[in-house]
Amino acid sequence: MTRSPRLPDPSLINDDTPLQLHIAAQLAYPDGTMSVSGLRKGIANRTLTAWKMAGRLYTSLGAIKAMSEAAALQQRLAEEKKIKARDRGRRSVYVMETERYVKVGIAFDVAKRLADLKGASPFEVRCVFALEVAAKDARDIERAVHVRLSHCRRQGEWFDCFPSEAIALVKRVAQEIPR
Repeated sequence: MTRSPRLPDPSLINDDTPLQLHIAAQLAYPDGTMSVSGLRKGIANRTLTAWKMAGRLYTSLGAIKAMSEAAALQQRLAEEKKIKARDRGRRSVYVMETERYVKVGIAFDVAKRLADLKGASPFEVRCVFALEVAAKDARDIERAVHVRLSHCRRQGEWFDCFPSEAIALVKRVAQEIPR
């Protein structure tokens, strides 16, 4: 007989609480739609942030949320091959990642920009986040994020940081823009 792991008190858990994978899977997907093996695949694909402590893998609910948002974005990009952002006066501030670095930039058409980067990079490039904003705000958001990430800038718009850090900054800066 297999015992279900004892779940911690939910009031003690926030988005940053380190959780073993089996606990994280049960808390984030109580209906069982995601298992430990699914989380391990996310870690292997670098879509889920995890860390190893004392020989065990840990992740957080915040990292799982970021993975889910990235998956939804990938699906939306696949469904919307041609975004006519230019015609609507809108731009997207995006976060893309390779095996090691994160890129923060702006584009009229994120799917096209991703395809361009994939063609020019020797590494696999994935779009993990995109936020559509007014064209006049896109450059300001991008610049502010670049300034706040300057401590980990590697070259141009490429940074040595976690994608979740860049995503959080884009969201925060976008909320700070006066409407």
